[in-house]
Amino acid sequence: MPDPANTPGAREAAVSWMDGSGALWLFGGYGYPASGGDNELNDLWKYDPATTNWTWMKGSTNTSQNGTYGTQGMPAAGNTPGARYGAVSWTDGSGALWLFGGIGYPASGSWGYLNDLWKYDPATTNWTWEAGASSTNQNGTYGTQGVPATTNTPGARYREVAWTDGSGALWLFGGYGRPASGGLGFLNDLWKYDNFGGGISLATNALVFSATYQGANPPAQMIGMTNVGGKGFTYTNVITYSTGASGWLTVLPAAGTVALNGATVLTNQVNIAGLNAGTYYATNQVTADATNSPQTVVVTLSVNAPNQPPSAPTGVSAGDGTYTNKVRVTWNASSGATSYEVWRWTSDSSYAASKISSPDPTGTSYDDMSVTAGATYYYWVKAVNAAGASGFSASDSGFLGVVGPLITANGLVGEVDINSGDPVTIAVQMMNIESFISVEVDWWVVASANLSDWYYLNGALQWQEALFSGDFAVFHPVYQGLLVNLASTPVLNGFILPPGTYDFWFAVDYPLDGILNLNGPILYDQVTVFVQ
Repeated sequence: MPDPANTPGAREAAVSWMDGSGALWLFGGYGYPASGGDNELNDLWKYDPATTNWTWMKGSTNTSQNGTYGTQGMPAAGNTPGARYGAVSWTDGSGALWLFGGIGYPASGSWGYLNDLWKYDPATTNWTWEAGASSTNQNGTYGTQGVPATTNTPGARYREVAWTDGSGALWLFGGYGRPASGGLGFLNDLWKYDNFGGGISLATNALVFSATYQGANPPAQMIGMTNVGGKGFTYTNVITYSTGASGWLTVLPAAGTVALNGATVLTNQVNIAGLNAGTYYATNQVTADATNSPQTVVVTLSVNAPNQPPSAPTGVSAGDGTYTNKVRVTWNASSGATSYEVWRWTSDSSYAASKISSPDPTGTSYDDMSVTAGATYYYWVKAVNAAGASGFSASDSGFLGVVGPLITANGLVGEVDINSGDPVTIAVQMMNIESFISVEVDWWVVASANLSDWYYLNGALQWQEALFSGDFAVFHPVYQGLLVNLASTPVLNGFILPPGTYDFWFAVDYPLDGILNLNGPILYDQVTVFVQ
């Protein structure tokens, strides 16, 4: 953001440009960052003479930063040259800013002499690593004098000079750095860099892909070209396409050679990934190693919507003792689902869950027959179609029903873990004894703290301490007529227990005839609470 208070730190041996709008640009050098001592910098600044404000555009507020190179030839918001000083810079006819070499930091490791070539587009604010190495102290690759080649690269150097000519070609001379082989020294080599194409024309062009969302290979791209130059040369085909919110991306299909005054039809396979379904505009540009302008045609890129996995089901519910031989799991249907996977575990963690459905149901319910009495299970459901499975649904717990008394802690059966300070609710319920409805029974609720202190629920439904020596007669039964109609009644409601182990029993005398017989059978259920 431009601000009158913005100012680059003091520095030397930086590089600078002027763009087509008259704005001034500054990059790197050796100097002072936002705080701390001096060293190499990689911050990029823009100065607007009209407002007299500086804007920090890219790079770090610290010194000695390595570069982020990305993919060569591909602009990206995250790309940034490493900190350096003594580099050279220039602008081309399109208003792009160019940077080469210097002493500084490569992609990783310590500082050294650089020969990387960078391009900055003020319109997109993206850097592109165009050529050279992402490491330091590289010797030059000279090739044949006067003959351009994509493998040619000046050696690493600093304090060189640079300029552009009337055709837009970039020129570089001398400096102190590395020659074709050997160590450092003063250089007098003259280089020309021309990225603006050569003598070819596009005869036909068809770049209509039927790509698949998230990156399959689209059909082959067909291009017809004619060489209108004086001799055969190598071309490079570049495709730049829009990606909506992601901006513009570039792919580089295979290069080739066009013969003298001849036409050739080329087939290139292009991989484009990460596009949402829709229609995009793309440019197909052919450049060559001669000196004429690039040939560019705007084309259409079509991306088809794929089959996508459905959303995770909602409304998952597992039975709480409804059946004595199974736990039934139900859920709401997910749009586009053809089947469902049911997963289960003994704690509320899908990370350790296992898939239990086989075959997978196509409806919205599943009966889990492999359950054990006295255990609580947690269930998750995934929706499935041809594109794959959804993520896990929200969980729900369930347990196997019993015949007769059922006692729960916070709605769970068996052994239940409670965090210290969390409230505990103990509830009792008579289950699955429909033939005994309206029969009066006698019942007990007994509790033990660490198997040392004993309590029972008295006739006034109040907890009373008892001295237990092994004779259950000290726990007086409660006459609760029609107990078989009881539906999950709390007997300890929202109570905070200190850390320890607590056992609770809910018992009725049998048969359920309303006559107390302490010497006869007793039906009971137990829940154990661990407070930690």
